[in-house]
Formats: sequence, structure tokens, C-alpha cells
Amino acid sequence: ATCAASTCGVGSCAPNFGDCDGVAANGCETDLRASPAHCGACGRACALPNVAAATCAASTCGVGSCAASFGNCDGLAANGCETDLRTAISHCGACGSPCAAGAICAAGACAPLASCAAILARFPSSPSGRYVIDPDGAGAAFGSIPVFCDMTAEGGGWTMVYKLSAGVAGEPSRLWSGGAVNDEDTAYLSVGRSAGHYVSRLLGAWNAAVPVNQVRVAVYTGATEGAFLRFNGAGSNRTNWFALARVQSATWSDLGSQGQNFFQIEGLGNYGRHWFINRNYGGCPADRKSTRLNSSHTVISYAVFCLKKK
Repeated sequence: ATCAASTCGVGSCAPNFGDCDGVAANGCETDLRASPAHCGACGRACALPNVAAATCAASTCGVGSCAASFGNCDGLAANGCETDLRTAISHCGACGSPCAAGAICAAGACAPLASCAAILARFPSSPSGRYVIDPDGAGAAFGSIPVFCDMTAEGGGWTMVYKLSAGVAGEPSRLWSGGAVNDEDTAYLSVGRSAGHYVSRLLGAWNAAVPVNQVRVAVYTGATEGAFLRFNGAGSNRTNWFALARVQSATWSDLGSQGQNFFQIEGLGNYGRHWFINRNYGGCPADRKSTRLNSSHTVISYAVFCLKKK
């Protein structure tokens, strides 16, 4: 302490204390070890980003509580409450609450995107696999649905809506036009051969709740894609997209220059020839330039039908 003009003053403070208000009467009133306004030294306030209430312990600033909608998810005091819980995919609504792959965080809640194409656009490194989409948006009547997304074929972003597997009963054209939906069974969500055919509810919302930009049909043997056709799906309905005039690309480069006797979904239904493309028909030995995805004349292991929405 000091005495000047008959008045006591502060000469120096005891360790860890400071005369931060400059008033001699109360001495070194501030504990610098625990004061958020004077943490470690007078005037050194704990001003941390997005922190509602800071702390000071052992002369080090810390986070007491975060501002609304923010979290200290990395546990580091230096950057305060660094995470916006309204939009952070890894910490959606609360620290340590991640959204599923392919989903976004909106207003603190996880929300699926509208299509596989939207997922790939938002997350360009997304691999092929199972995702959840919501074609008509959160809160709408259609709801969310688990799907398989092909993220590699022809730029990726394809949503599987239908899959035929060899040796499984069922007429393919009828399954396409009104087969029982089994899209909640995730066992079907791959491009591999399944124990049954796969039919998605998305087919019933074709260019309604589910805008269709392109349609891709691929046929596989084992795990290898053997051939494909890609169609323009814009403005189409559930059946008229399957037409030569809508073919954009195909394994068969001469498809457009060859005449077709059949290019139909139903094809020759009496003979189990559905999804039938044929140039010259004269019975099995005389057929030329034909491809078919059928039940009784199976020539492939399975076929996968995918949609792309942009």
C-alpha cells in the first residue's frame, strides 16, 4: 500500500489479484483467476464468438453457455461456440447429432434431399449406396423413402425405381404398371440380384411429385453392367418414355439407324417377351437385333431401372 497526501493507495497487488476498478478504497478487488471481465489481467475480457456467458478459471477464459442455436462442439474455448446447430450436418440441433449420409441440416433438423441427383450435387464425393430422399419436400404428402443411388454411371445421380431379377416369378410389364410396392425393404437396395423384384412407389408419382429428367435401363450379368439404354424422360409418363425417339444413348450405337419391329414395354406378352426391342421377328432362331427383359426367355441376371431428376 501507499500513502500520499494522507490518503492510502494501492502500490502493488497480491499475486492473482488486481485493482481493476482503480478505487483504492477496496484495494485489489478483482480475482484475476476467476473474473471473466479481467481474466489473467485487468481489462482482459473473455470475449468469445457466439458465447452467451463466458467463464474464467485459473486465469483462462472458457465457455459457460452458448448463444442460442450455437454449440461448442469441438470443446475448444479459444473459438467459442463455433458450430451453428441450425445448419451443421455433423451437429444438427445439438453437438454430436449427425444427419444421415445425403441429408442436410435445416433449422436444426435433418432433412433428406429430393433425389439422388440432388444428393450428388450437394455432396459430390457421395458413393453409390443406400440413401433416404424426399421427392416433394419436408412436410408434403409423399414423405421420405429409402432408395439406392447409383453415383457413378454416366455422371451418377441415378435413383433406382425398379429392378428385375432372373428366376423370380412375376410378369415384368404388370409389375411396372401396377406391381406391389416393396421399397421399404432395404434388402433390395443395391444393383445386385435379389430374391424378388423391386418396385418403388416413385413410379406412381412419375412427373408429378417426382419430376423425371432422364431414365436409364441397365442390364447386368453377375456384378457387371453388360448394356444400358438412356432415355429422355422430360414430359413423359410411366409408359411412353420407352420409345426409340426418346433414346439419348445406348450400348447399341446403331439402334437409331435400324428398323424396329417391336419397341414396347409389353412386347410379346404371350411369350414372356417384355421390354422388347426387336428388328426382325420370326421366332427365337430367326430373331435379330433384339433385347428383352423378360420372364420366360431370361438372358440376363437382372435389370435396374433408374431415374434422374435435375
